[in-house]
Order: sequence, then C-alpha cells, then structure tokens
Amino acid sequence: MGKMTDGAGIQYIWAQMEQYLKSKLATVPQILPFPLLRVTNNVKAQTAHIDIYSNYTGYPDGIVVRYKKGSEPTESDTVVDISAGITVSSNDRYYFKAFAPDGSGWQDSPSNSITVSIPALKTLPTPSISVSRLSSSQGRVTISNYSSYPSGTKIVINGTSYSMASSVTLSIGTSATTVTAYATYNGSEYYESTSSSTSKTIPEYVAPKCATPSISQSGNTVSITCSTSGATIYYRKGTSGSYTRYSGSFSISSSVTVYAYATASGYSTSNTASRYCSYTQPSLPKPAGSWRKTYNDNNVFIHFTISNWNSSYTYTSSQRIGWTSSYNITSSTFMCHDITSITITVSDGSRSSSVTVSAENWANTQAPRSGTF
Repeated sequence: MGKMTDGAGIQYIWAQMEQYLKSKLATVPQILPFPLLRVTNNVKAQTAHIDIYSNYTGYPDGIVVRYKKGSEPTESDTVVDISAGITVSSNDRYYFKAFAPDGSGWQDSPSNSITVSIPALKTLPTPSISVSRLSSSQGRVTISNYSSYPSGTKIVINGTSYSMASSVTLSIGTSATTVTAYATYNGSEYYESTSSSTSKTIPEYVAPKCATPSISQSGNTVSITCSTSGATIYYRKGTSGSYTRYSGSFSISSSVTVYAYATASGYSTSNTASRYCSYTQPSLPKPAGSWRKTYNDNNVFIHFTISNWNSSYTYTSSQRIGWTSSYNITSSTFMCHDITSITITVSDGSRSSSVTVSAENWANTQAPRSGTF
C-alpha cells in the first residue's frame, strides 16, 4: 500500500473507517422516542386528561402507545388513542410507552411517566336546620348556616328544590311532618355537588286555646267577656244543667256560682271560668204618697195616704196614729193630729226604709193644705 502518512493515505483510512461504522450501525435497531405527556386537571369533574403530543409522524406504521397506572406498561396493557389521550379519575403515576411493530427495525421506546394529582373538591356543608309550625297548613325551615354556601346553591327539602335562603316556608298538613334537607351545587367553584342530608320533625298542629272568659258582677247583674276576637261564650248558673249561649248581661235572684267557657274559629275550646256571684237584697222602696190637712175645734189633722202600700210589709210611724197610743200603721190611709213632722218606716223583717215628712206650718191656717212625699 506504500506509505500511509501522506494526505491520500489519511483519506483512505478515514473512508475505510466510515464504511466499517456504517456497516455496523446498519445492524443496530433504532429506538423510538418516548411519548411526550401533558396533564390537565378538571377539578369540578374530579378527573384529569393526559394528552400525548408525540404523533410519531415519519416513523413506521403500526406504532402503538400503551399505558399503565403505577408501573411500566407491557404489550398486554391498554392501547392509547394518541390523538385523543386518556381521561383518568384517580391520583397516581401513569406510565406510557411506544411499541414498534415487529420487523420494523425499530426498538420500543423507553417509558415516560406523569403524576396526576387532582385537587379535592371542597365539602358542601350539611344544612344546619331548625323547624317550626306556623299554622295548621304551614311550617318553616330555618337554615342557620345559609350564608356559608357558594352563590347558586340550592336546598332540597323533601324532594323540592329551593334557592338557598335563611328560611323556607312549606305547605304541610296538620300531622307531624318530618323534613329532610340537603344542599346541591352546580356552579363554577370547586365544591362537591351534593351535601349530606339532615332531618327534623315539624310538630303536629295544636290549635291555640281560646282565651278564658272573664266574669264580672255589678250589683245583681253579671257580665261575661272574652278577649279572643269573634269568640262565642257559653255559661250556666250552678253546677248542673246545660250551658246557654251568652247574649248579654243577666240578673241573678240568689247567690250562685256562674261558669263560662268560649269557642272561636281556629281555636280550641277555652278553659272554663267560674265566679261566685253574691246576691244583694235590693233596698225596700221608701214610702211615698200624699197628705192633706184639716181643722176642727182648733185642732189640726194631717191625713196621709201611702200610694205604694204593700200589705206584706210592716209600716210604723214616729207619731201616734189618730187618737190612739199606737205607732203601727195598719192601712194605706191614716191620720195624725197636732204634729209638725212625721217619719214613716216600712220593713219586711230584714230590710227597712224610711221617709220623713215635715211642715212647721201645718198649724198655720195660711200654710199649704196638701202635699206629697
């Protein structure tokens, strides 16, 4: 070959080495590049999407990408649509690898991995509720923690959805009603879609009691009132007998206990009131009538007539009657003489009343000759 140290010799050696290397490289399989990965979280849906943006254009047909959660995939693991990627819902490390078709002269790629970490959704608070009955047909649910919910939250009560507020009024019957409530959310903030539920019971409707009547007495007149508007009052005198509808004040003729109760629409019957009403005997009417005077033998005679005479009563006089020594008046007409005044008393044994008739000029012939008392 001659000397190989000149320029032509060096070129020859380099050409031989290049030919040798090419022959050796031709027999070494080429390695596919590993898949390039990108993850995007969908926190609201609690999923993550893994995109593969290696499209393997210019590489042999038949290349497939497989993946496996937690470790390197094998040819038996799931094939990935390279253009679509995959959606996963659990946090873990996912491994991807490109597999070359047999006889392509290409070697499978190294695996590549990416970690999925989806932030947890905030817990939607359980409604903190209290319940109350408003009427025979309505109840109220009060949500004390309503302000802690994100905007747009709904509260579902016994299957019906309402806007979240401090309270909700329900149409219910008179029986005890169990209320079950939970919150739902479908907004943009990262909250769970449904909260835990809670239950409370609205009590059975109990009609308010009509006000107890008030019984009052003035003299021998009894009156009954009730503060409940539109109430009807019933009463009776004594412990037996039926009740009578009250229509106005009534009189009693003897001491008696009066009982009364009241009813009204929308109210239960009131408690029964009672009052002992003491009968007061009225005063006897004072004797009333007229008088006239006459003269005889220088004597003045006063003749009296009692117009409201009652033969069942006893009448007495402060002056002697006629020419007798008696002070008892036994007739509606009687006479006294030579007097200037007289007191006439009527009595029934337990009561009495009197009237005094006086005229200092009865002895005067110029004085009136008649009068009344």
